[in-house]
Amino acid sequence: MLANSPLAGWFAGIWTTPVSLSLGTWTVSGDLGHLIINDGLMVMFFFIVGLEVKREIVHGELHDPRKALLPVFAALGGVVMPAAIYLALQWGQPGQHGWAIPMATDIAFLQSGVHPTVAGVLLGLMTPAGAWVARQPLADALQTAWRHASDSEGAAHVTRTVAGHTQVVAREAVSPLHRLEEGLHPWVAFGVMPLFALANAGVVLQLSSLGEPVAIAVASGLGLGKPVGIMLLCLLAVRLRITQLPEGVTWPMLTGGACLAGVGFTMALFLNGLAFPAGEVAGLEAAGKVGTLAGSAVSAVLGAVVLTAAVRR
Repeated sequence: MLANSPLAGWFAGIWTTPVSLSLGTWTVSGDLGHLIINDGLMVMFFFIVGLEVKREIVHGELHDPRKALLPVFAALGGVVMPAAIYLALQWGQPGQHGWAIPMATDIAFLQSGVHPTVAGVLLGLMTPAGAWVARQPLADALQTAWRHASDSEGAAHVTRTVAGHTQVVAREAVSPLHRLEEGLHPWVAFGVMPLFALANAGVVLQLSSLGEPVAIAVASGLGLGKPVGIMLLCLLAVRLRITQLPEGVTWPMLTGGACLAGVGFTMALFLNGLAFPAGEVAGLEAAGKVGTLAGSAVSAVLGAVVLTAAVRR
């Protein structure tokens, strides 16, 4: 709304505010949107991503190689089918070069700097997933200490000592991965991600482009190609017993998730800019942007409706 209002210039100028950090002769500089948000705060998001992947690999669904193959097949279908639909609608047309636009599925509205965010994922993957103190030995030790405390002369002193150390020792019974994931999730979900979306969602809409062939092709690739491709490949892989659905997940649930995969925001817009450089082919860049937003909106609504119905059943 701000990007399409009289405040558009002011809104865009906020994120280009120069920012620099100096320590002696070392200096890093850039603008507010890129340096602080996309390259800085987003590291925290990708750190959470790394923690979640590590948890799933060690303790979750990805621990089983057969189950881990499901998202691989889903990703393959979700990349090939949207591109195929786009090419089918644009083959031989000026917009043919935009076939990669609907391939993107955004997990973070993704225009972040590569190196810091990859470092965040790697740090998450390196975080220990096991506790220093196992739960049962911890419980046994505390019970023994408490029993001795009630029988000794210095019962009050021992009791205070045990109570004082219980919290510290109990903390080590929870893995660093779990503590970090639980502690950072609220900051990322309610702080980093909304701020990142605000800084990167400033797209000037041209609704007249909605009927353009490129816009229709992009929207079709995202809204139709993503769920169809994902479901076809997943169904094939499960029926061939190559992989299996996660525990508690039904086909309607997976269908809703497949629809949500059509939400392609910043990465799709980035690919749109590469396919149709501004001014090179009149109207194609604007049509690609509108098609991306339209396809993403349809995917979000459809996915929410399907998932809501699936969970209620």
